[in-house]
Amino acid sequence: MKLYIRSVFFHLQRVPRIRRTLRLLGIAGCCLIAALPAKAQNISVPKGIAELFYIQYPYATDLKCRVNGNRTVVDFLMKNEQYEAIYKKNEWAYTAMNFSFDRLPEKIKSGFRRSRLDAADVEDVDVIYIPSGYETYRLLLKNAETTPRYQYFSESGKRLHTPPHQN
Repeated sequence: MKLYIRSVFFHLQRVPRIRRTLRLLGIAGCCLIAALPAKAQNISVPKGIAELFYIQYPYATDLKCRVNGNRTVVDFLMKNEQYEAIYKKNEWAYTAMNFSFDRLPEKIKSGFRRSRLDAADVEDVDVIYIPSGYETYRLLLKNAETTPRYQYFSESGKRLHTPPHQN
């Protein structure tokens, strides 16, 4: 009986130490969990456009967000394609998808040749999706005499003189 009482007494002395240790571990865990969302918020989509963004692009991954004044740019991957969604004042302005000249529809390529711009080198190609539901093609052109500049083409291959997403 004495042995039993001693073991119970010894166990009761250890309980506060175990509780203290568990309490400290719990507090440390809560601190770590509280710190994680703060770090994630730096690259997450701002609350003002988050709902709209996730409705538009439910399969987006690898998000990187930049906010500059009232302009928000969200870089992301979707179906192995690189995209950039631009929001101004929490409203969707347009989305650019990285593309290549070889993948352009033949209408766009022939429109490019007809515009007599084919002497310039095509540095970059993007498909621009605009809120009206249309898509345009943006080609970054560069030749020896001029600085790089964008040229826009409609879906039918017609050269546009003003960017449709800036009207």
